[in-house]
Parts: sequence; C-alpha cells; structure tokens
Amino acid sequence: MSINGSSLVSAEAWLALFRWTRLPALFGKIADTLRELCRSTLHARYLWAQAGLAMAYCLSFGLVLWVLGVGLDPDFPLTATLACSPAVLFAQNIPITYSGWGAREAMFLMIMGEISGVATETLLAVSISAGITLLLASLAELAFLAVGGAQLLRGRIRGPL
Repeated sequence: MSINGSSLVSAEAWLALFRWTRLPALFGKIADTLRELCRSTLHARYLWAQAGLAMAYCLSFGLVLWVLGVGLDPDFPLTATLACSPAVLFAQNIPITYSGWGAREAMFLMIMGEISGVATETLLAVSISAGITLLLASLAELAFLAVGGAQLLRGRIRGPL
C-alpha cells in the first residue's frame, strides 16, 4: 500500500513541477516543430521524390550485394538479391545493433538462404563485405564533411541556418 501511495505522491509532485516550470512551453515548441516538419516533408510534392530516392537506394544496395556476390560465386542470383535488399536495409536500420552489424547478416542469410541456392558461407561473406563497403563509403563522406566544415569555419560558405 505504501508503494502505491508514494507513487501517487511522486506523480502529483511531478505534475505540480510540470505546471509551474517552463516545460509545457518547451514541449509545445517541440510539438510545433515536429508538426511543421511533418507538414513540410510529407507534402504530396515531396513524397514522390522521397519514394524515388528510397527505391534508388534499395536498387544501388542490391547491386552492391550482387557485385560482391558475383565476385565470390559467378552464379549469384541478381533477382533474389534485388528482392531481398529492402528487407536487409530495413533490418540494418533497426537500432538494436551497432551500425546494423549482425542484423544485416542475419536478415540476408535468412532471406537469401531460403530463396537462392547459394552456400551460407558465401552469403555471410557477401554481407560482411557489404558492411565493410558501407563503412568505407562513410569514411569517404567524413573527408568531404571535414573539408566543408573547415570552409564553414573560415567563412567561405554559409551554413544551412
């Protein structure tokens, strides 16, 4: 009984603190910002561009997987790889592992193992190679960001704000 009573008292204390501080205004600003972000990005004019970019990203990732797979096994199936790439990308972006390591490999092995006749070792090697390729590509992006950041600090280019 005392646990429930103390929980009720602490909930009332938090509610009183919430009423007398600036938190409602802060949460209101955050809600307004999120509402405006949804209104501007989910506009019908932008949805087609976003869908096109998403399909291009899935296609390019599927082609990367296929090229890496053909390097290990010349009979690596293109259509199966392209079909499983959206699910692999989805599993990679779930925030349960560091940069998708493990989730990407598990999804790729599960789907490609079922729909293709490729050996499990080959599929695992392709998936790990794809992860290393993505890591190297992000390191190349870091160099571009460093150059752009240095120019931003020197005042040669203006920032987005």
